[in-house]
Amino acid sequence: MQISDAIRLLLTTHPLWARRDPRTEINRGGCEGFMLAVCKLVSGAEERTTGPFMGPNGEEIDGPFDHVAHYWIFCNGRHYDAEAPGGVDQMEKLPIFARAAP
Repeated sequence: MQISDAIRLLLTTHPLWARRDPRTEINRGGCEGFMLAVCKLVSGAEERTTGPFMGPNGEEIDGPFDHVAHYWIFCNGRHYDAEAPGGVDQMEKLPIFARAAP
């Protein structure tokens, strides 16, 4: 299953997420469960979250949006979440991060 199809399927048929607003209901408290559900449906989908990231020498470094708690999916070089079923090429372009940018 393609990742965009999985996201749209969950947003239209899954009892937890169907007919819920991706911005105000899923990406405000439900993003972890949504991300995990997508990852179960799509081979090669990777879990991503804000928080400490690994630097080039294995050290933890702060991510660019540590002040925004969010879970999203990375697959085939693109970043996806409930608001971005078509994916974006950089995590900073996910709508939740774009709204939080200074």
